[in-house]
Amino acid sequence: MILEKINKISKEKNINGNIAQAILCEISKQNGLNLNIVELAEKSGCSQPTVTRFVRTLGLENFKKLVKAVNFESLKFFPDNDNTPHEKEIMDGSDILSDVRTTLENIDHELFEQIALKIVKAKKINIAGMGGNETLKVEIEHKLSQIGKHVLIGKDWHQQLINLHFMSKDDLTIIISYSGDKFETLKVAQESISKKVPVLAITGNFDSQLRQVATYSLLVYSNDPKYRTFSITSKVAALALWDLLFKKIITHDILKPDVAEAWRWETDISK
Repeated sequence: MILEKINKISKEKNINGNIAQAILCEISKQNGLNLNIVELAEKSGCSQPTVTRFVRTLGLENFKKLVKAVNFESLKFFPDNDNTPHEKEIMDGSDILSDVRTTLENIDHELFEQIALKIVKAKKINIAGMGGNETLKVEIEHKLSQIGKHVLIGKDWHQQLINLHFMSKDDLTIIISYSGDKFETLKVAQESISKKVPVLAITGNFDSQLRQVATYSLLVYSNDPKYRTFSITSKVAALALWDLLFKKIITHDILKPDVAEAWRWETDISK
């Protein structure tokens, strides 16, 4: 995707980086690219021919096609301040139901089975998730600990990095990041791979750095923008995806009868 390329180039310390930063700045303010080539050149501190060369490095023929591509992707990547939910969607939850259904319908069942078996066989499991992803992180930790899995607790990404020093290729890191491009989660992913610890990414259906490095990826399909202040349907869809995976995990006869008995609610405390 064009925005992914622009985001990557924006980190470069050169004129292309300046142009990319100017584009991202405009998008964040205006929810789209509304500059002409002259205005973009001025904001970037370069000439029009330099902007034209930048456009071609993205694989596009001309500036108009850049504007069209950026504005199309911006609708998905960034929230539109004027695009509030319709009353019907708020009342009946149709947008939430639609995204959950789409997420579950797009599961690769062969991959799903591979991931379930990897979790079953993993000796230690390290789970990383920041901000709004903390909800799913805690849910995964809770369920895996209930079936006797060795879950390494990490309240912040520094602890999640430290956990990796006690892990090996027989273990698993689960990383939750809808955008797949946050610095902290990418740091955990890269460190996991460097220590040969497999990585399962639970992430949005976008091109992202996390998907590129992950061993396995479970994709969340949502109308939530990639870059946003808070999540709505993506969190619910991710929780549904995890619950379905957990059902697959416990089909592998790892739930012992005495553990299941311990889950029962006993009203007689004398027992």
